[in-house]
Amino acid sequence: MQAEIHTIRHAGFSSANLPPRPVDVWLPPRAAGEACAVLYMHDGQNLFDSAQSYSGVTWGVAEAITALMAAGKIPPTLVVGIHNTPNRVGEYLPYGAIHIHAAAEQRFNAWVAAEAGGQPPPDWLLNSDAYLKFIVSELKPFIDSTYRTRPQAEFTAIMGSSMGGLISAYAFCEYPEVFGRAGCLSTHWPIGDGILLDYLAQRLPLPAGRRIYFDYGSEGVDAEYAPYQKKADALLVAAGYQPGRDCLSRNFPGDPHHESAWRARLPIPLEFLLSQS
Repeated sequence: MQAEIHTIRHAGFSSANLPPRPVDVWLPPRAAGEACAVLYMHDGQNLFDSAQSYSGVTWGVAEAITALMAAGKIPPTLVVGIHNTPNRVGEYLPYGAIHIHAAAEQRFNAWVAAEAGGQPPPDWLLNSDAYLKFIVSELKPFIDSTYRTRPQAEFTAIMGSSMGGLISAYAFCEYPEVFGRAGCLSTHWPIGDGILLDYLAQRLPLPAGRRIYFDYGSEGVDAEYAPYQKKADALLVAAGYQPGRDCLSRNFPGDPHHESAWRARLPIPLEFLLSQS
C-alpha cells in the first residue's frame, strides 16, 4: 500500500493568460530550516496520489527525494506539481520549435496532415509560450515568496515525461537564466516529425554549469525514440555539453511508456540534476 504523502494544494491557481489549475507543493524533511532547491514538474496529478494518477501509479518523487536526501546525495528539494488541463498537448508542444524556421513549420504541417487528417485536434490551442510564462512570471514568484527556496537557476529544475519532456527541454532553452536543470523522460520526439531537434540545434544555451537529462525505454511508443534521441545527444555534444557532467542520456531496454517505469528510474535524473557535486 502506498504511504500517505502530505502535500499543500493551491487549488485553482490563477494566471493572467491560462485557465486556473491545481498546484501541489511537497515539502521535504529538512534540517534546521534549510532553504530548498525547487523541482517544477508537469502532469502534477501523477506525482503524489495514486487515486489521481492516470495509471494508478505515482512517480514516487517524494519517496525518491527523501531517500536521496537521507543518503546525502542531493540537497533539500521542494516539488511543485503543476496539474495539466484538457489542453495538455497545446500547453506542452513547444510553439517556438514549430516556427524556428520555414522548413520546420512545413514539416510540422505535413505531419499534422498525415497524422490528424490535415487539421490539429480541436483541443490543440498552441499556447506553450504562455504556459512557460505562467510558470516563470506567476508561479515561481509565488513559490519563492511563500516557501523558503533557493531561487537561483542552479537550484531550479523542471521535469516531465513524454510531452512533458518536450516542454521541459523547451523551458531549459527559453529560460536558461531561470531553469538551470531539466529532466526529460521518454521525450516524445516523434510529434511534428522531430521538430524539436531543429529548435535545439539553434537554441541550446551554453552549458555554463547547466545540466539536462534524457532517457527512454524500448516498449510501446518509446520504441520510436532511439533515432531522435541519438540526434539530440549529438546536438548536445556539438553545443559543448560533456556527457556525465552537463548532460546525461540513458536507455532502459524493456521499459514501457508508463509511470511505473519513470518511477523506477527517477532517482537517476534526480541525483544527476540536483546533486551539487
